[in-house]
Amino acid sequence: MFIIGQRVMTKYGAGTVAHFEHIAHLNDAVQYVSTYTHGDRIGVTLDNPENWPLSHTTNKPPYFVPADLTPIN
Repeated sequence: MFIIGQRVMTKYGAGTVAHFEHIAHLNDAVQYVSTYTHGDRIGVTLDNPENWPLSHTTNKPPYFVPADLTPIN
């Protein structure tokens, strides 16, 4: 399980879990929540955001699924 503030390794380098993006199925509205629920996307603030190819086109962090992340102890 992932929590906000947790350090993780991504394919773009190390970062910190910033928030979780949850899709409310009733109206497909995006909600930013503080606890992870199965199916949420995980927003990660990268230590070196320039490693993410889309960093120059958006001010939002990249999103990942749990299988894309490895916790850093």
